Amino acid sequence: MPAQAGCGMRRPSHERHSMLFLVVALFLFGALLGTAGHVPVPVTVVGGIAITAWLAVFFLRERRKSGMKRASR
Repeated sequence: MPAQAGCGMRRPSHERHSMLFLVVALFLFGALLGTAGHVPVPVTVVGGIAITAWLAVFFLRERRKSGMKRASR
């Protein structure tokens, strides 16, 4: 009998942390977009810049991590 996909297999902790980070980032992004209609434009712009910087840092860290994995093969 073939095993079902994902049955009995656990993700490494760093993958779970990355997923949790993305969920929190998307939640905060949605909350900020929801409030964007109620706050002054400069506050919205600063928030957008902060989120963009945060996601850029995350992207660069993940890219560097995947590059290190490929190099170690």
